[in-house]
Amino acid sequence: MAQIDTEWKTISRNDKKRVMRRRDRPSLTGRKAQEHQSLNQTSHHVEDYDLLRSYIHTCQESLSILLEQIMALVDDEMTIKKIVCYGIGNFSRTSEHFFSASLWQLALVLRLQSTFNVPLLYYDPCTTHFETEFLEKMGVHVIASDEKGVRTSAHTLFFMPHCPCGLYENVLWSNWQHLESIFIFGNSLKSYSEGLQFDGPCITAIQLWLREDVIRWSNMNASGDVEGAFNDTFLSQIKSGKLDDFPERPYDILCERIEIRE
Repeated sequence: MAQIDTEWKTISRNDKKRVMRRRDRPSLTGRKAQEHQSLNQTSHHVEDYDLLRSYIHTCQESLSILLEQIMALVDDEMTIKKIVCYGIGNFSRTSEHFFSASLWQLALVLRLQSTFNVPLLYYDPCTTHFETEFLEKMGVHVIASDEKGVRTSAHTLFFMPHCPCGLYENVLWSNWQHLESIFIFGNSLKSYSEGLQFDGPCITAIQLWLREDVIRWSNMNASGDVEGAFNDTFLSQIKSGKLDDFPERPYDILCERIEIRE
């Protein structure tokens, strides 16, 4: 089995968008193109707690359409007791007139935390000192070290849009004994399995039991990089009640420990 690359890398906003599934999209024109260019060219981080919190509040006013979709997809019998957020990037790097993808993602995960009224755990390798303090003031637990997705946590929503494939693989591997009790908000696991030269045993093994629902964002009345935040994003779960012939965890069959690139 080839080694799965789970190495965290310091990435730019453009690098992160390349992780998303590629589709032909119309080019940006006019004011929106200028806003994209302006945000790309700036390295300014907002380091004012009240100002950043006001930006998040503004974003959250436009998130009802996404929240309604997610709540409709969560089974009434499924209890979410925790949210784990991985890899959304530097949310403080934004502008007043064009909110970044990372800020939009943080606004949504904070809204989900308040809706479910559960603890929120957070990790991103790029997190700045100010961002850590900001999150802690918002009641978020910032994970101290890079666990690379190896966290066993039943009844959990893993919020990880546009993360590396290996990170999804590690989350699945770590929660194999109770996959029916977790949700993953992120990229399409089905699309990963259809890729050429794809090597993700856990992602491959779950395909017959996988349910994916696309999160539709295009009707949002919002400004900023909403597309970069939520394009090609799905809520994935394992179909409950159909686990009698569910396969064993692939690495156990191979008698191999999970390989994590340092």
